[in-house]
Amino acid sequence: MRLQLGFVGEWWVATIVGFLVGTFLGANKVGLVQHIPGDFLFGLSIGIAQLPVLYRYIPKRDKRILLWAAATALAFPISVVLGRRAVTFFAPKPEMIDFCFGIGMGLGHGIIQAAAIRVFLPSAGWRFLYWIPFTMLGWVAAEVISLGVDYTLALAIPTSIGLAFFTTFGWLLIFKPARVLPSFTTASQTVYRTPDQSGG
Repeated sequence: MRLQLGFVGEWWVATIVGFLVGTFLGANKVGLVQHIPGDFLFGLSIGIAQLPVLYRYIPKRDKRILLWAAATALAFPISVVLGRRAVTFFAPKPEMIDFCFGIGMGLGHGIIQAAAIRVFLPSAGWRFLYWIPFTMLGWVAAEVISLGVDYTLALAIPTSIGLAFFTTFGWLLIFKPARVLPSFTTASQTVYRTPDQSGG
């Protein structure tokens, strides 16, 4: 699958912006708001920042796409609880705490956001399930980067890049790429179509 550079770049930028705003507003020990409300604001910031990118690239969009921001806001505090449970359940060595917390974060986000994708992008069919494993990988990477040291606003950038890197692949597997005929566009342009638009 050929990567669509426009989407990749915009998704990365949106995720970084969402993390920066979310860290400022709701990160524990750093943000303006603490605990569950802060977690909710953190997730909402990420979801709202990513929403315009999805709006640009998802076909046949309607108001249901707003579920993305709602799902991301809801997923963050729930996933924090799952992350803590994962750490307690697996009782890991100290060097494994970040990894286990990331599994919980990824599982919560993956399931809740995948359910939202199923609603606002039904034409993707079963491929919405791709979101779960790639989101888990993304959050494991993000938590390993962020929790091993004292989290600061500056760490929002590398942390968000870890998440954006893996979730990009999730979207590119959910999307079905289709080239526009050269007679109507330049060779460098690519659009994403889902099965109901491309005849299969």
